Amino acid sequence: MMGSGNDIYRLREDEVDINGKAWDDDAVRLLAAKKILQFRKMVNYWRPLLKRGRKYENYYNGKILTDKQRAQYKKLGYVVMESPIMKAPIRALVGQALKSRKSGQITTERNTAASAPGSEAEIETLNIVMKDIENKTLEEYRIKEAIQSAFVSCYWNVLMFERVSPALNGDGARYKMTHLPWSSCVFGPQTIQEADGSDIKELFYYDYRTIADLIANYPDMEKQIVEHFKVGQFNDSKMLSSISQWETGLSSEDRYTMYDAIDSAETEKNSGLVQVVMHLFPIVRKDEVWVNIFDETGETFEMRPPEWNDERWNRWVRDNSQTYAGPVERETVTLWMTVSTMSGLVLFNGPHWFQENGKLPCSFWLGAIDGNEPTGPAADMADEVLGYCVGDIEALHEKRTGSGRTFYIKEGAIRDVEKFSREVSNSVSVAFIDRNFNGQIGEAIQEKQRTPNDTWDNFAEKRKQLMYENTRINETMLGRVMPRQSAVAKNMEIDQALTVNATLVDNINRSWEAHQNLKLKLIAYLYTEWELIEARDDKTGQMMQVEVNAPTEFDAEGNAVSVANDLTSHRYRWNISSVDDSPSAKTRHNEEALTVINAAAGPFAGADPTGGLFAEFLMSSDNPTLQRFGKALAERSQQAQSAQGTMEQKKLELEVFKAYTKAKADLRRALKHGFMTTLTGEDLQNNEKLYQMWITALDVFEKKADEELTEAQQLAAQQLAAPETAQTEAVQ
Repeated sequence: MMGSGNDIYRLREDEVDINGKAWDDDAVRLLAAKKILQFRKMVNYWRPLLKRGRKYENYYNGKILTDKQRAQYKKLGYVVMESPIMKAPIRALVGQALKSRKSGQITTERNTAASAPGSEAEIETLNIVMKDIENKTLEEYRIKEAIQSAFVSCYWNVLMFERVSPALNGDGARYKMTHLPWSSCVFGPQTIQEADGSDIKELFYYDYRTIADLIANYPDMEKQIVEHFKVGQFNDSKMLSSISQWETGLSSEDRYTMYDAIDSAETEKNSGLVQVVMHLFPIVRKDEVWVNIFDETGETFEMRPPEWNDERWNRWVRDNSQTYAGPVERETVTLWMTVSTMSGLVLFNGPHWFQENGKLPCSFWLGAIDGNEPTGPAADMADEVLGYCVGDIEALHEKRTGSGRTFYIKEGAIRDVEKFSREVSNSVSVAFIDRNFNGQIGEAIQEKQRTPNDTWDNFAEKRKQLMYENTRINETMLGRVMPRQSAVAKNMEIDQALTVNATLVDNINRSWEAHQNLKLKLIAYLYTEWELIEARDDKTGQMMQVEVNAPTEFDAEGNAVSVANDLTSHRYRWNISSVDDSPSAKTRHNEEALTVINAAAGPFAGADPTGGLFAEFLMSSDNPTLQRFGKALAERSQQAQSAQGTMEQKKLELEVFKAYTKAKADLRRALKHGFMTTLTGEDLQNNEKLYQMWITALDVFEKKADEELTEAQQLAAQQLAAPETAQTEAVQ
């Protein structure tokens, strides 16, 4: 097999089983050789960008000159200064990018959060779980670290999720998120075009590990590890001899690459560390899948996660029987992982635990793509940083050597010239004029003050100014010469100046969206057991609790047949907000809203006391804060006008009612008096009983009229107060 020509290129990783085989088995060694060759070729392809990133990283940390340049300056007597002036603008850009992340919302495959019964509770559970992942992985810190490194190195930075033993993890979690060193990662294919890394399907990552660490992480391979690293067998003669047999399968360059890699591994052995390479890549193979019956293309399907037991998988099949059908054998994209050392030892070769159609368990962070090449702020600043460094060194040297005093002495005027040069450098000095000199002292000695040339100083400042102009950070650095009395105005100026970096912000938001969706896909792999999750609500500050994967019903054998909050029942998606609602944008919108309201509220109130005209003006603005305020103002204005109209109508009705009641009382009095006018005063005087009846009737009629009038007035007062109460409640 080792001498069959092109085997090393045609070898399929999924056809090589390393379990129980010796480390130097022919098939295993061929697999190791393929990984070494692939890794070295990929490194050679990305090497120019890796070297460029290392240079920018040195610039950022204040190591700008090469060793040769630094030695040359010191040889000429220069004081070497390498100021890390890139740090201020890079840190400002990182802060702006973090503040400019948009919010989003989770939706399920059942369409939206409100499209099905109980989905609101499901969305709330998912938000708590997402918060739990954020807390356990120190997400905010990791993302800040990745963005800063991406801006400096101008190369993709990788945040990779890993499953670990809770005993080996600090917080006891079964997973962690690692920020891989950017210079330890190379990718394939070699035509990556997306800044968010969505088209990165293949990843090589290398690290240095001790032999004890290898045994701890791969206990099933302990025998092979011990045998491989025996003294005298590390640089295996079989491996080197087999390389020469691949003449039809390897070019001379490939063979040189292999020899060089194994020789390097032999050298590294003496340090006690072993270079280990992890290769994650998609591979097409036949597998059993469950296909989404609502997808006409047949491309949407689900595979059984490798770590799921039969009980959990059967429950998923039962819960999703209305959406997925299977099993169906078809060619699928499987995420494969091979871990090997550069010395030719294969430690792992099999399917990766994360199976999402070949997607990597990683989020990728980069500043920008320029001409299909990764770039970032440091690439734009590099020339100016180097120019500033050279100008600063030259300017200091000019100040040291170009300033001072020069004495012009007439020959023979000073008794001891060497002593004179030492004397004038002291705080108190004495100069002796030759006794034979007949001229005046002014003719004997003349002093000239030397001023340094400011050309290099101006050059350095110009380079620095251009660097800030390139990132629009210069507006934030003017406090020394252009002070602001208002901190709010200063913050607004900074935010407006940084809007030129929209490309960086947009790319970070794309990576942020990909990262959030990755977390949703990971839930089915990270939360597989009955667990109580706690998370703090950012808005209220209260602790939220939710019980996930909680069994509620069991069969006769004790297996769970019903589970509450099963996080694997459906697929989820995190959709980023269509508008800029980031913290930075909200602050900017609020400050703009205050400015507009303070300037326009008075004139509009004078022109239209109802507030309707002002509400229309606010709603016509592009500012979302002003739009919300205008809408609320219009609703309240309409309610106030409606309440005012109702109150006026009630007042009119009450006035009419009062007039009617008074007229009715007057009519009764008139009728009463009309009845009594049939009697004469003489009759009343002559008949005492008739007079008493007249008095009694008069009192009854008057009392009845007064009662009706009082009752009408009370009723009117109650109805008058009712609209005022309704208006007060509407305003509140």
